[in-house]
Amino acid sequence: MNDAALVVIFFFVLVGITCIAIAFAHTRYVETRQRFKRLAQRFGGVIEDPGIFGSPTVRFNHDGAPVRIRKTASGSEDHGSFIEFRIAWSDPSIRLTIRPEKTLDVLSKFLGVEDIEIGVRDFDARYLISGNDPSRVRAFLTPGVQKCINALYRFLEVEHVF
Repeated sequence: MNDAALVVIFFFVLVGITCIAIAFAHTRYVETRQRFKRLAQRFGGVIEDPGIFGSPTVRFNHDGAPVRIRKTASGSEDHGSFIEFRIAWSDPSIRLTIRPEKTLDVLSKFLGVEDIEIGVRDFDARYLISGNDPSRVRAFLTPGVQKCINALYRFLEVEHVF
């Protein structure tokens, strides 16, 4: 086989791999968009969809507070994207972050990273919880709120909800 034939074969293999990657990315995009569309319908919200190269966002109001849920890149090596859930607190002095606990978080906790334990074994094991007022965070994370966080996690079928 001559060099020209090898170049042609290499080119077609490269084009084939690229087409497969694009098809896979498009399928993931369609699945994510459908989940976000159902979420928007469920809560009477709107979906903002920038297309295949952007991340869908759902916006709605919950008890008068604006809510935003979007898929975003993590910038981390252990996973490519995560679901970000934001709600405007009626009291802006409260800060609360909940994210899935990762393997390296055990080391982080040893080094002093805050993890508020709420006393629910499964929830405490699944999520790293931080905030500026642990007693108010515990009071906020009622069984109903925990159920909603876990339902969002399952509904969007992702490993990473923040």
